[in-house]
Amino acid sequence: MAELTSEILQEQLNKLATKQDIQELASSVKTGFDAVDKRFDDVDRHLSILERKVDKAFIDGLDRHEKWIKQIADKIGIALEA
Repeated sequence: MAELTSEILQEQLNKLATKQDIQELASSVKTGFDAVDKRFDDVDRHLSILERKVDKAFIDGLDRHEKWIKQIADKIGIALEA
């Protein structure tokens, strides 16, 4: 078995992360999470805009179809009731 010398001990201690190393890593991770969070916010905002556009297009389509149905009913003499 190898003898634990101060040189071997110092080599092993030098391999450990320092407080600064850990702080830099934590800062880097936080920056990464912040970027991901911003992307999620951007995607959510775009989906909300898209949802409103789809809803409006759907309602406009229904209005258009309702108008066409009323015109057809008028032309063939059918009274539509609500």
